[in-house]
Amino acid sequence: MNKGQLKCIPISIKECLQVNGCDCTCGMLSLSHNPANRDEVIIRTVRQQGMVPFVCTNVPQSCYAIETSNLIFGKTVNPINKKQTCGGSSGGEAAILASGASILGLGSDIGGSIRIPSSYCGLFGLKSTSSRFSHRHAKHFYCHQNLIAVSIGPMARRIEDLVTFFKSLTCEDLHQLDPYCRPISFNEKIYESKKPLRIGYYTNLGESQVIPVPAVVRAVGLAKKALEESGHVLVPFSIPDIDYAFFDLYFQCLFSDGGTGLLNHFIADNPIDPILSYITRLLRMPTFLKRFVSCVIRPFNPSLSRSLYSIIGKSSVYDLWKLNDRVLKYREQVLTLWQAANLDGLICPVLPISAPPLGASGNILDVIAYTAIYNLLDYSAGTVPVTTVNQLDIDKLVQSYPRNSLVHRRILEYQKGSLNMPIGVQCVSMPWREEICLRLMKDISLKSS
Repeated sequence: MNKGQLKCIPISIKECLQVNGCDCTCGMLSLSHNPANRDEVIIRTVRQQGMVPFVCTNVPQSCYAIETSNLIFGKTVNPINKKQTCGGSSGGEAAILASGASILGLGSDIGGSIRIPSSYCGLFGLKSTSSRFSHRHAKHFYCHQNLIAVSIGPMARRIEDLVTFFKSLTCEDLHQLDPYCRPISFNEKIYESKKPLRIGYYTNLGESQVIPVPAVVRAVGLAKKALEESGHVLVPFSIPDIDYAFFDLYFQCLFSDGGTGLLNHFIADNPIDPILSYITRLLRMPTFLKRFVSCVIRPFNPSLSRSLYSIIGKSSVYDLWKLNDRVLKYREQVLTLWQAANLDGLICPVLPISAPPLGASGNILDVIAYTAIYNLLDYSAGTVPVTTVNQLDIDKLVQSYPRNSLVHRRILEYQKGSLNMPIGVQCVSMPWREEICLRLMKDISLKSS
């Protein structure tokens, strides 16, 4: 791509990315009125490519939520239906793009923060491999741990805009500004190839996880059909040991400090936004109480039991090393299965739901297993809008959706009001193969439109 192809194009920036002269609060009162004194490298890259950052967009308090609300700027709603959430933590980005007030946006993702709001708002969004773009001079709360590394990626209303933006970011300027960022340019040959691919698919992560609502299952079916019509071969695939991966690896990595880093910020940042009250209450429980409650409730609420145990934190460096070793072994397990199936890519739900009502996200945190698994694996993953919820989807939901757990009963109630809300499908590829992910998104989009 020629330098400056996007010259003078205005882009919106997620507020947790440092922009010179602007606050980078991460939604925290204690960090307000303290403008950044420099751009972080990814923003410098944007400017050197000729683009113009024109606004910083809202995030949840601390960026640790899948709904966008804080005590500085308030709550950001979904422009398609203002009673529903826009998602998070790149929720402000999704809202400004979906409302037509921005053409291109830049977000970040450590558990679904680009893909979830993109799906909720009917957008294209891409979580890159974590080191494809620079994190130099970043200010994320989660930068103190890199077992689960944050990813930066573009968001847009059209696949063509997303691809153009991605191409412009994978430039020589980026690698010169950050030598730790791998010098991998956009592979046009892979993206433009007409060679049929072998694509895995699944519609749910298993009976122990949140079951997708009918609209989500239908969306995956539509994406599968679109890819088959494009000549690709679709084969069933499943992610192994998902409970172990989500609770015993992902959450233990994210809260390997027992939540101390996050809670230390909240000491100076009271009050806490209601959407975060649940997780902060769990984190503040004494270790002995977490262990005790986890054991007591295990027969009745295994999900909460495992969640409590996973946020206890590691007591020694050796324990942290062992956790890292388990992550590497799990990645090897998935890679072995992926290669045995000879897959080029994968399609699956973004989340098992469409956008829930405002204030509901804190009650259904288990849904993020569908996106978080690819942060744990550090695979490329993008979101493509496929369909919207119709009345038949809601009728099927009421008739047949499971009621065997509290989270399923809550989802049943929340999704009754989801008529006409967007449903996206997640496209996944191996690390450093974003071009395959984008190709799948393009093929699905062209056949679905």
